[in-house]
Amino acid sequence: MSTYSGRSRVCPKAAQRREEILDAAIRCFREKGFHAASMSSIAKAFGMSAGHIYNYFDSKEDIIEAIVNRWLDNYIHTIQIRWNPDPDIHREEVQESIGQQIEDRLTCGDRALRFEIAAESFRNKKIAECIRRADRVGRKHLMEQAVACYREHGVEPPADLEKRLVVVGAFLDGLVFYTGMDPEFEPKTVLPILTDILLHLEKSDGKPSDKGKAEKEA
Repeated sequence: MSTYSGRSRVCPKAAQRREEILDAAIRCFREKGFHAASMSSIAKAFGMSAGHIYNYFDSKEDIIEAIVNRWLDNYIHTIQIRWNPDPDIHREEVQESIGQQIEDRLTCGDRALRFEIAAESFRNKKIAECIRRADRVGRKHLMEQAVACYREHGVEPPADLEKRLVVVGAFLDGLVFYTGMDPEFEPKTVLPILTDILLHLEKSDGKPSDKGKAEKEA
């Protein structure tokens, strides 16, 4: 998947330059907000002429799309579903994983920008489609991992697994959003509750997978 809209084949030097422009754009968006940050101000922050930046990005929406794709790439390369047969160890690993997901969301430095982009998607169809596409790709990746994990342990995944994953993601994003309204709120204090919810949601209906059937017949 290209990390830049419309330009999937680029030389390494140009790709590096675009990543550096994205860093400058993120700084501008943090300082000025999405609407106040113009292409010229982003170019100035990078030390580039306003006209030259259009050799790399056609519009501010294209920059947003590239930022969203960067977040998606990071998510895909860091998310990992684990399932330990020991229930106590599994619970510890689930709680640790949830805690890490929350920590990543809180410390990425882009919380406000994420919320601003999400809000802009209600007004801007191009940004809305960009976010929806990234969500579909990320959820597909998570689904593939989850299904493989269930079957590796001899059971078929729940029929509504995708909906369950959506619920988990909504809980995590909602907690991060809530920290903006209540800075004194500490998400880690609710980790045991979130762990209970996730452990409940991950339960299968018990139908054995092909591997599970083979093991029973052996």
